Amino acid sequence: MFKKVLGVLLVVSLMIACAKKQENTEQTAAEAVITVSVDSLLVAPQNYLDKQIEVSGLVSHVCRHTGKKLFIAGQTPEQLIKVVTGENIPQFAVELEGSQVKVQGKFALETAVAAPDSAVAKTKGIDCATDSLAVYSIVCSSIQKVE
Repeated sequence: MFKKVLGVLLVVSLMIACAKKQENTEQTAAEAVITVSVDSLLVAPQNYLDKQIEVSGLVSHVCRHTGKKLFIAGQTPEQLIKVVTGENIPQFAVELEGSQVKVQGKFALETAVAAPDSAVAKTKGIDCATDSLAVYSIVCSSIQKVE
């Protein structure tokens, strides 16, 4: 009888311990999101690389061909950050264009090679076809329209 009670208590204790550990893991993941502005991202992108971030701003453009990317403006319309769809979001609604949104996702680096005679290359000071242009984006896990 004593062994049965002890066995049941051991099983219940393990179940409670596992449930608490899972709860703590979920809280840690939620706390790991860094709120940052578009302007701060563009000034020091290396500080946020591969981290979960939250950014708010005005949607200046939504891709009309696939709906898989949009751009959020910072304090000025020239300060833009690219947002691409993640696993949970098949595409962005075109109606988001012109709206204030809050985006959460992983900040990532994309590398593109620019042709030396392109307008982008000239503005970024790229003068060789093998120079690369660092392009950053947010892989979106959630997006909310802000009223």
